[in-house]
Amino acid sequence: MQLIRSFPAVIPPERNYVIDDARRIYNHDHDYRELIELHDDVIHIDWDTAVSREALESFAKQARSDPERVLVAPVLVYPSPKRTGLSTPVWNVRRYLPGDAAMRYCTPEDAAAHLFGFGMVYLPASLLWAFGQVLGTPVAPRFGDMEFAAWHYRHVRAEAPIAWDCTPVHVHYRISEVIL
Repeated sequence: MQLIRSFPAVIPPERNYVIDDARRIYNHDHDYRELIELHDDVIHIDWDTAVSREALESFAKQARSDPERVLVAPVLVYPSPKRTGLSTPVWNVRRYLPGDAAMRYCTPEDAAAHLFGFGMVYLPASLLWAFGQVLGTPVAPRFGDMEFAAWHYRHVRAEAPIAWDCTPVHVHYRISEVIL
């Protein structure tokens, strides 16, 4: 299992991000295809997501307990100019409503998600490889987090367990705007 932190090829100006010694990959337009080339199970953390040592160790232990299954750490996404329509923070995990025509954000009462972001996620090598086999087709035209999650929902398992005891922090909020 490898720990990978992905970074955009160009860091947007005035954005907070994490500096650590995790192995980095750099992507263009949120394309994560380099994860496939690792030929290993991956705990992926986004460039702007922080996690405590204890939470990371717990998450890895949970991933090892069911190594062929995706595991998602819920990450709060804060309202921002990029996230139109958000007035309060939401978790980066969603569930389809009956009929699959609409979705809702998951809450701690949900044990699993249908769709998930890559803020912090465990991805088995076998699933990365399988996704690579359909990458570039109408099933998976690109390797973004939502494309992978939708493929996983439709072709692997509808449910991806959520590790609610591991809640990394998405540091994209503007700390200067916090009211103290």
